[in-house]
Amino acid sequence: MRDCQHQGQHVIQGNANSLSLHCNFVYMKRLYRSRKERMLGGVCGGLGEHIDVDPTIIRLVWVVVTLLSCGIGIIFYIIAWIIIPDTPKEPTVQTTVTEG
Repeated sequence: MRDCQHQGQHVIQGNANSLSLHCNFVYMKRLYRSRKERMLGGVCGGLGEHIDVDPTIIRLVWVVVTLLSCGIGIIFYIIAWIIIPDTPKEPTVQTTVTEG
């Protein structure tokens, strides 16, 4: 059995009778409510940014699901609004001006 690195993946390889183990380490993108694409709470905008889909499509699907489910989509939206954190503010850079 041999241990090797292949394109950032840790792979243990063996013969045909042995087990092959593949370990993939993937950075997961965090889900945040959007500050830019916000209509109410930024839930649909944040979901759209997270999965790279136009937030308008997410909103339309959300409205259709809400209408078909007798308003349960509104309850899920409020729960998501409470649970999903707001996008962190970008740190401001302070510059010092010196006279001289």
